[in-house]
This record gives sequence, C-alpha cells and structure tokens, in this order.
Amino acid sequence: MLATLIPFSRQPFAILAKFISGRDHPLIRGVLYIYPMTPDRNRKLGDLCLSVADQIDAMLAYWDSNLVCRFANKAYVQWFGKSPEEMIDKITMRELLGPLFEMNLPYVQGALEGRKQVFEREIPTPTGYIRHALATYYPDISEGAVRGFFVHVAETTQLKKLAMERENLILDLRAALGQIKSLSGLLPICAWCKKIRDDDGYWKEIGAYLAERTNLSVSHGICVACETKLKESKNPS
Repeated sequence: MLATLIPFSRQPFAILAKFISGRDHPLIRGVLYIYPMTPDRNRKLGDLCLSVADQIDAMLAYWDSNLVCRFANKAYVQWFGKSPEEMIDKITMRELLGPLFEMNLPYVQGALEGRKQVFEREIPTPTGYIRHALATYYPDISEGAVRGFFVHVAETTQLKKLAMERENLILDLRAALGQIKSLSGLLPICAWCKKIRDDDGYWKEIGAYLAERTNLSVSHGICVACETKLKESKNPS
C-alpha cells in the first residue's frame, strides 16, 4: 500500500497518501499506474497527489487524536477562510469550528472510537453565508489504535436549494389543485325553468349551482334566437 512506503511523519503527503490508499477510486488507481511506487518517485507522486487534492471541490482533512489539524486541502481552508499556515499543525478543531464543535463532538467521539460517521450540517462561512454539507469521518486505525480520523465534506447547498424549490413547487401545485372543483355525472335539469336539482333536493339557478361547485363566474346575456323570439313576442305581426 502507498501509505506503507512513506513515513507517516512526513506531512502532509504521508497523510494524504494514507487517506487515498484505502479508497478504491479510478483517479487514484490511475495515479498509481502512471507513477509506480519506487523511492525516487515518491516526491513526484506526492506533488501530484497534493495537486489532485487541491483541484477537487470536496473538502479533505486529517485530525489527529488530539484534534489538531495535520492536513487540509485547498477547498477545506478556503471554506473556513484560513490559510494552510494558520491551520496545519496549529489549529484545533474546537478553535476552527467554534460553536459548531459541540454539535460535531458526538461524531468526533464516534470516529475516535473507531466508527465511521456520516452526518449533515449547516456551516456558516466567515461572510455569514450558510452552506449545507454532508460530512464523513473515517477513523485512522493502526495496529488496533485510533490515531485520528480523515474528513471528507461534500457541499450540498445547491442540492438543498433544488430540493427546496421542488418542495415549494409541490406545495403550489397542491394549493392550485385544492382550488379546482369539477362536475361529473348526470345533472338533473328542469325541462321548463332550467333549474338544477342539487344533492339535497333543492332546485337552484344554473349560475348559483355552478358558482358553488366551480370557480366559474356566470354572466348573463341573450342569444340571437332568443332575442328574435323576444322581439316577436313584443311586436306580434
């Protein structure tokens, strides 16, 4: 394995190497194929792996058992508005997360007890913007002891936004459907006065009947045939 060829104390590449050595990913397999593991190629592979880590959007980090940051990729430090010099081998997780630390503590403890942790979190940025993330803690277990844990954080802000828009659309559609009323079946209409009998047996004007059961507004006019008959009845020849 890649991690066994490089002393773990050589930060940060040794940590990154250990991080990817247990991940069966085509990109990592490609890196190992292009750069067979020989001592004289360790440095080149290290530079390449660090470059790969800094080019991806996901946040990668490593925290030791004392919760001191030993590795953080570009996305990780930018998320928190820090520089690598401010974080690596210096900052603790409590200092970095502030109030969020207590919320994450159960997952931190679970990782330090050797259990993989997966959870969602809303993380405020230094500018006050709220970002949604899915975090995974992978325990670093060596010879039966947990030495720390690897962190993988994927931002889900856009997915949350799309889900919220979808939910709002569903609510709007339900509200619209709730306002739609329809008529079905047979309508008993009086052959003489054209009133409609409702379910309770009352005869109602067509306009009133439709207004109660649909969103229609009824207006009244006169057709050509009726208008002609009306004139003839008023002016018999």
